[in-house]
Amino acid sequence: MRECPRCERCFEDDAVLCPDDQSKTKITLPGTTLLNGRYRLGKRLGRGAMGQVYLARDENLITRRVAVKTIRPDVLSDEDLQEGEAIARFEREARTAASIQHPNVIDVTDFGKSEEGVFFLVMEYVEGESLYQLLRREGTVTVQRALGLLRQISAGVEAAHDEGILHRDLKP
Repeated sequence: MRECPRCERCFEDDAVLCPDDQSKTKITLPGTTLLNGRYRLGKRLGRGAMGQVYLARDENLITRRVAVKTIRPDVLSDEDLQEGEAIARFEREARTAASIQHPNVIDVTDFGKSEEGVFFLVMEYVEGESLYQLLRREGTVTVQRALGLLRQISAGVEAAHDEGILHRDLKP
């Protein structure tokens, strides 16, 4: 799969130039934009310590947009873990995350490994802005608003802790 560095749209491997802005595309993932025969990757939403997150469409439920997080291969081949242990931990954490049912926590709906060896998590897609984007747009927030946001964040983290999950990469 290739990606435009400017607009972050995803393309098949034969698209050397982005049709929108003529930027040269880069190979970012092995395989096509159709991950695991089901999730059509459309645009990169973000990048983090574990991997990248894409806006995608669930081809089985054509109108459903989802967020697909691809896991960097080196994350699952940590020197301290045998490959099998890292994969088992990934699967265990995905199942545990999927068990959390809370209005302040994104639902995990699927996970797996593609034929090309890409590990992924499929999550509910919630349109909106991050706390960082909110603060850039507004500059500051009132104490009341900050407390309201912290209550929601804390409730979600508490739900994760109740399931035995220690969140190491919180992005409100």
